[in-house]
Amino acid sequence: MFLSILIYIIFVFAFIIQLYFYLFVFRKLAYYKSSNASQNLNPVSVVICAKNEEKQLERNLPFFLQQNHPSFEIVIVNDASTDNTSTVLFNFQKQFKNLTIITLSPEQSCGKKNALTNGITASKYDHLLLTDADCTPKSKNWISKMSMNFTSKNDIILGYGAYEYRNGLLNELIRFDTIYIAIQYLSFALCGIPYMGVGRNLAYKKNLFTLNNGFDSHKNVMSGDDDLFISDVAKAENTVIEIEFEAQTISLPKENFSSWFYQKRRHLTTGVKYKTSIKLLLGLFQASLIAFYTSFIYIITVEHFILPIIILFLARTLIQIFTFRACFKKLGERHNFVLFPFYELFILFLNLILVISNLIYIPNSWQKN
Repeated sequence: MFLSILIYIIFVFAFIIQLYFYLFVFRKLAYYKSSNASQNLNPVSVVICAKNEEKQLERNLPFFLQQNHPSFEIVIVNDASTDNTSTVLFNFQKQFKNLTIITLSPEQSCGKKNALTNGITASKYDHLLLTDADCTPKSKNWISKMSMNFTSKNDIILGYGAYEYRNGLLNELIRFDTIYIAIQYLSFALCGIPYMGVGRNLAYKKNLFTLNNGFDSHKNVMSGDDDLFISDVAKAENTVIEIEFEAQTISLPKENFSSWFYQKRRHLTTGVKYKTSIKLLLGLFQASLIAFYTSFIYIITVEHFILPIIILFLARTLIQIFTFRACFKKLGERHNFVLFPFYELFILFLNLILVISNLIYIPNSWQKN
């Protein structure tokens, strides 16, 4: 009897916590209206790190070099590539004078943070826009749309980096996971609690990077050039988000589960380094999610008084679907909303496996095909 009452109480508390996150946190993004950005077309340095990315650079670099922006440079850091990356870059440099190439030798190569630091140091302008070699801007106005958000107070712009739509379940899961994470960090930023950005589409001032000694506070962590740096320097008053379609980037998704699994393991290594308050908030959301599903499964399989519980479960699910549907629309994404609970359960289970995997062995390479 005591166990049954306890399970019911856990379910109700988990329901209330989940309701709070959807109605008071994620709803911020669902009904977000962009404030008027400044019309200042600031000079911008776009910094991209590349390691054995010849094919991606051949495909994507023209979209960056041909942006509609009056003053910008593209800084590519060739991080000791062993393929034809150097040849590809030099061929582009013959055509575009605003392309700067930084080449690191194998002795100088020691991770993405080092490569990125070299690129930022070599950049000419104070307004930095960061992305990856496997990314493509969704429009020729990407630089302008992102950089317009810079003001005397706005030092950081958190953008959205999507993954290309393809047929298949793996693609559905990758894109759902990406949007699921984006909804969280963008919503928290709108609540005045910015804690991360993604390196596929992120902007900040060079002066901010310099004053905070770059990545020094987490230089021994392989990942974190985006989320840990933002966690260190972002505040409610210096951070804004930009989710307009023309300001987004799009990337090629991983083509097999093992590559995606490795990528997620690498990203997960940074979570333990977040501020305590952020870990508590994110932990509360995840713990309430686990409690919500596990207690619900127990009640409907063991107990008899299940109708009110089913009603609460459906209420939470409908609120989630409507909130996420609005968020997806804001981000220009499409998905099968009926499958949300199943995708969420899978990601929840996968993250538990990732945590266990990282306790055994931590990934030690920033780039893996």
